[in-house]
Amino acid sequence: MGSINRSEDLDGYAELSCFTNYSFLHGGSSPEELAVEAARLGIRAIAVTDLHGVYGMPKMWSALRELGHPTKLLVGARIPISDDDDETPRYSASLIARTRSGYGALCRILTEAHRRAPKGKSLLSVSRFLELCRSIPGAENLFVFPQWEDEWERSDSTEDPDALLSRIASALRWVPEFPRDRLFLPLSRALDGRDPERTAFADALSARFDRDLVAHNLVLYHRPDRRRAQDVLACIREGKTFREAGYRLRRNEEAYLKPPETMRSLFRDRPELLDRGIAVAESCVFRPDELRYRYPSEWIPAGHTAQSYLESLCSEGILSRYPTEKFPDGPPKEASDLLEYELRLIDRMGYADYFLTVQDIVSEAVRRGILCQGRGSAANSIVCYVLGVTAINPVSMGFLFERFISVERGEPPDIDVDFEHERREEILQYVYAKYGRDRAAMLSAVNTYGRRSALREVAKAFGVPVGTLSARKVEKMLSDPDRIDPGLASRIDRIADEIGRFPRHLSIHSGGFTLSADPIVEIVPVEPAAM
Repeated sequence: MGSINRSEDLDGYAELSCFTNYSFLHGGSSPEELAVEAARLGIRAIAVTDLHGVYGMPKMWSALRELGHPTKLLVGARIPISDDDDETPRYSASLIARTRSGYGALCRILTEAHRRAPKGKSLLSVSRFLELCRSIPGAENLFVFPQWEDEWERSDSTEDPDALLSRIASALRWVPEFPRDRLFLPLSRALDGRDPERTAFADALSARFDRDLVAHNLVLYHRPDRRRAQDVLACIREGKTFREAGYRLRRNEEAYLKPPETMRSLFRDRPELLDRGIAVAESCVFRPDELRYRYPSEWIPAGHTAQSYLESLCSEGILSRYPTEKFPDGPPKEASDLLEYELRLIDRMGYADYFLTVQDIVSEAVRRGILCQGRGSAANSIVCYVLGVTAINPVSMGFLFERFISVERGEPPDIDVDFEHERREEILQYVYAKYGRDRAAMLSAVNTYGRRSALREVAKAFGVPVGTLSARKVEKMLSDPDRIDPGLASRIDRIADEIGRFPRHLSIHSGGFTLSADPIVEIVPVEPAAM
């Protein structure tokens, strides 16, 4: 990869470790909140390194673009790593993409990390992690940051420092496999009274591996006042109350996104660690808007484009819907004109491939005798009608096509097709077989808490005995001053408001697919479904 190009201007700060609330039950702020705060503080670059995936990246990228702020977004993820003979995560590594090929490698590595892990988790053994980093094209364009500090925090304070160094260095024995310009050992300053020890240990680890240190802050939320909400998430994650959580909670509120001047002050004795972080950020050239989507089109007949093939099918379909025995003069002019209008708009918007895909799936269902029916706004389209996707004639019903596709909205059309439940799986497998599992994947859905369920979970973290009470009854109990102290109820209520819209976990969409001409795992990680 070559040496990191150092900028002459090393002012400011680049944060290389940040969990959003898409690090489910680990991060205490949304991507949008972090983006706004990063812009407000004038942070030079921020890396979104969500646990197990790149879930929060799209929202943070969109927020930064909307703000029009020059804060640079670095894209990464944190992956747990276990010993080869154990499936218990011991350590983790954060990976940050330097280039587009590095991002593709990151997605492939995450896909492999999810392959045999429990739902919602990722895990790689040391040997598998190294194998992937050696063999996947583009992996040489990933920066690697071994996350050693959590293990150091959990260590017994009475343990001999040399023994602790040997133990952690042994677990991180894979570090020398990466070049010095690709792997850095991160160091934070937590203001918890142990910073001198932490720094001394980091220096010893750096000397042991001959790898440079770099500063970061292990960001979990955008502002200090979100610390209590993040603690609640930790309690929910661990199934503990505040009294029981112990070391699972942070000692203080320092895991917030700090201003550059604060980070410069914290590392005033080691400014080179901050400069190195900026140099890493400067060398990262990947931008999410480099991701280009191409619809699969290899099955379109030779001599046709997607649009011309769609028009050919529609020419056949309109004659089928308006047969000559009933319409000897051909289809009604109103229908023909509407079809021509829709096809022109579909061509202008570039949606022909999508209509062809839906038509192909419906045709296959009909061929197999599987009952299916298009519904919803697609009933406004004569293209859907003549393709056999919908059964209602929009001309005779006076429907408006603009309810289905609108240039002003600029959104792709939504064609919903219902298939008979007992044979729905046949259609799913047909899609996989036609496009290949490397280019077809079902969509995930993000499940959020909601106000009442958040109240219930927060109340449990504060030790309120909710038992088997429903969320509705918990809400009623918290409003009763004879049962719950109003001050406590107010704190629970405030935190529930903060996390009520947070993502809680992923589930699988009931039937949504994404299809791609290129390998999907080069664009987004793919996780196995629980079904």
